[in-house]
Amino acid sequence: MSQVYFFTGFPGFIANQLIHGILTKYDNVEKIYVLVLPTMKHQAKVRINQFNEQYSLPDGKISIIEGDITKVHLGINEKINRELETSVTHVFHLAAIYDLAVPRDIAYRVNVDGTRNVNEWVQKLQKLKRYTYFSTAYIAGTRTGILKEDELIRPPGLKMQI
Repeated sequence: MSQVYFFTGFPGFIANQLIHGILTKYDNVEKIYVLVLPTMKHQAKVRINQFNEQYSLPDGKISIIEGDITKVHLGINEKINRELETSVTHVFHLAAIYDLAVPRDIAYRVNVDGTRNVNEWVQKLQKLKRYTYFSTAYIAGTRTGILKEDELIRPPGLKMQI
């Protein structure tokens, strides 16, 4: 059974690594769609060309969809949205603002409102098998090296008030 993937957060690092893994491990990848901000379209095309060359992919195997998670229906063209609703089987929501120095309203619009929009959008996908949402939190204080989940209660160097 073929799989159709949809990524937000492309051409970011995590999306690139996941697409690489999918193309390496699975033979049943029918199509990969990547949601890209218009300002990132050139970078996305460059990265897709690299994937096409590296994996000998036919043109169109990975397709760019211009959009924005902060907009209703992710800012995707209505015709394209109908196509996605009937074909996408796997969604990876990776788009976010990770920089803690950005103004709160911008971070909120992307990380909270944007994720809400993606959550609402995936509910319309008729063939959805898996929805994966990645979130990043900076909570390790000044510690370096591996930090295990069971050590997150109060890692050394974390400044917090109780």
